[in-house]
Amino acid sequence: MGNENQSEPAAQGAGANDKALEKKGGLPLGLMAIAIVALAIGFVMANPGTLSQLAGASNANINANPVVANLVSAPNSGAQASAGSANGQAALAQGAQPSGDVQEIRMDVLASGWSPDSFVLKKGVKTRWVINAKQLTGCNQEIKVPDYGLDIKLQQGENIVEFTPDKEGVVRWSCWMGMIRGTFVVVNDTGNQSAVSQALANAPAPKTGGCGCGG
Repeated sequence: MGNENQSEPAAQGAGANDKALEKKGGLPLGLMAIAIVALAIGFVMANPGTLSQLAGASNANINANPVVANLVSAPNSGAQASAGSANGQAALAQGAQPSGDVQEIRMDVLASGWSPDSFVLKKGVKTRWVINAKQLTGCNQEIKVPDYGLDIKLQQGENIVEFTPDKEGVVRWSCWMGMIRGTFVVVNDTGNQSAVSQALANAPAPKTGGCGCGG
């Protein structure tokens, strides 16, 4: 009984505080909390680059250990999408015939992102990028590689894109929203780990971007 008597004045006091705020033109505590949450959501919506920064941070450890491309026989380039083509549309591999040696990289597209998401490429050697779209979403269904003029609209299953990296350095790419990112590290000698590490260290910070940005 004693505890109940003590809680009643406390509740009455809280109610009195809210009424006092209303009389002074203020908001009750509950409405103030809702207003703060609404402001936070508005900030995120107005600054989508914040989400991109978080996405980039989550990929930092993966990008520190890029996968080195393998030298393989290339399919007929007529069935492929090349850097600088009209729309960069990825083509399926059915019916492709060997036509020479290229460096090949393979990547899975999952709802959670790319796996792997960073590759070491040799400068001046044609690259065959095999993209296995396993779990397409509204975000990961299109990949943009601005440096190579590629805008790859993925189809379910295996997609293949060909391009030739023409200069050393780090080439960044991403989903069309700029939030799921990846990296190409282009060097003269893919077996030189020191050169790869140096290229990563010298790479400029990734651009932030929101919906519709491929940076």
